[in-house]
Amino acid sequence: MAFLKISIIILILCIPTIASALRCGSNLIVKGDRKIEVLKECGEPEFIEKWEEETVTHITGENDEIQGDLFIGRETNIGKSHLDRREEWTYNFGSSRFMQYVTFINGRLKKIEDGPKGTDRETLSGYSKSRCAQLIDKGDKKIEVIIKCGDPYSIEFFWEEQFSAVSNSVRTRKIPRFTKDGNQYKKNYIFIKEKIHQQKRKFINIEEWTYNFGPSRFLTFITIENGNVVKVEDGDYGF
Repeated sequence: MAFLKISIIILILCIPTIASALRCGSNLIVKGDRKIEVLKECGEPEFIEKWEEETVTHITGENDEIQGDLFIGRETNIGKSHLDRREEWTYNFGSSRFMQYVTFINGRLKKIEDGPKGTDRETLSGYSKSRCAQLIDKGDKKIEVIIKCGDPYSIEFFWEEQFSAVSNSVRTRKIPRFTKDGNQYKKNYIFIKEKIHQQKRKFINIEEWTYNFGPSRFLTFITIENGNVVKVEDGDYGF
């Protein structure tokens, strides 16, 4: 039972949590800061991941407008696109602090996330590197892979474009319309029923890290998308 409690505590400590600020030296970095401000106070990060996410929204509006004694159906179409440029910086301040994952959207600090306990780059953890395929979890960051497995034998780089499923929704809006009746204005309303179609497009930076532990061990292939592990595979024997 004691071992189970200790294991649960360790697991909780390894789960990233959202922080409101990041302390670098005597200064605090907070949401809304620019990249240059973070760089000035915290220095160069261990890793920088960059990608883009585009949200495309198409709105079709249908309304019934009263003109005299007639109901006239009208339709409007609106298309708009919003592009977010995202970056995630990884800071490893050593074994005395937790790692920090800092996310920027369009150049402004959006999120600060605590990672696992940091490590000195020269003294990586005592994990058996040949077993690293069993130690890597989906969602691990690059720095966590290096801590568990060391530096890869080789890295392949490529990218792809991914589309999310289309989301559909409907909303009704009541819009005032003023018409002149003699010397006075009369207030009427137009009811617009809008159909909203929204889809997100993400540009994915993909890396495949290859680990070669020698002829007595299988090769290990780790696929990383925008800095996060998505797949771990064993290959043939190494060399």
